[in-house]
Amino acid sequence: MTFILLKNSSIVQKKIVFCTKLRTCLLFLFMLLNSFVAHGDQIFLSSQALVKASDVAVTGKLIHKQNITLTNKQVIRVGAIYIEQVFKGLSPSQQSLLIELPPFTANGMLKSTDVVLEIGNEGLWLLKKHTNGLYRVERPDALLPKEKATILFK
Repeated sequence: MTFILLKNSSIVQKKIVFCTKLRTCLLFLFMLLNSFVAHGDQIFLSSQALVKASDVAVTGKLIHKQNITLTNKQVIRVGAIYIEQVFKGLSPSQQSLLIELPPFTANGMLKSTDVVLEIGNEGLWLLKKHTNGLYRVERPDALLPKEKATILFK
């Protein structure tokens, strides 16, 4: 009788090990297949649609970048654009503009849709006003070559 109990316990033990390995393999397979799923969160917009959706349209050059710490200890990155020409949303005499630079999230992680801006970037800036009062380049296609301005703003 002892032999039968030992034999049954080893069979049960083998079944438990097999089930554990099977679950692990299935979980690994699920994670592997799920990792290839891409989620896009932006649709293609024509240049005309981007201009229409923007609050400000200017040609200019990014001349300065700096981190600013707010009273709640949140750090935001701002940049200054030297404005060459105003097409929409600002006084034509305005010479500069502050923008908030990505990343816009509190933990500082860039998303694939964020625009990485460097000092010296220039072109036609299509900006959206954020609730914090600063303007943002919210799409990679919202900074266009300067030559596009003559086509879009005839």
